[in-house]
Amino acid sequence: MRYFHFERLIKKYSSTITAILPEKGEYVNGEYVADKERRITFDAAILDIDKKKIYNAGGTLTTQDKQLYVIGTLTDEIRGAKIIYNGNEYSVEQDTDNSFFTNFTAYILKYVSAFGGVSNG
Repeated sequence: MRYFHFERLIKKYSSTITAILPEKGEYVNGEYVADKERRITFDAAILDIDKKKIYNAGGTLTTQDKQLYVIGTLTDEIRGAKIIYNGNEYSVEQDTDNSFFTNFTAYILKYVSAFGGVSNG
């Protein structure tokens, strides 16, 4: 039984998102390097993170980070994937699976850099 029904709200603010998933690779000097990448697209809503949540995160979240809301859940391979949105690259850092009660999953997107640019961090 769903206690809250957010599907219409998420669909209203959704856009097509591109995720880059690494395939096959190895560790080089302690960093994972993928041999190939696979792109997938899906519909989801991306929103800014609330300033109060940034404050409560103790410095782990910034104003450049985002939240991704998707109806249902994405596969496990989305964790660690790169998300391209509005010319910026984000990594999927954590998820909150509320799908049993609300039919959506929220993911934290950590800002990496301007797509094709140099990381600021």
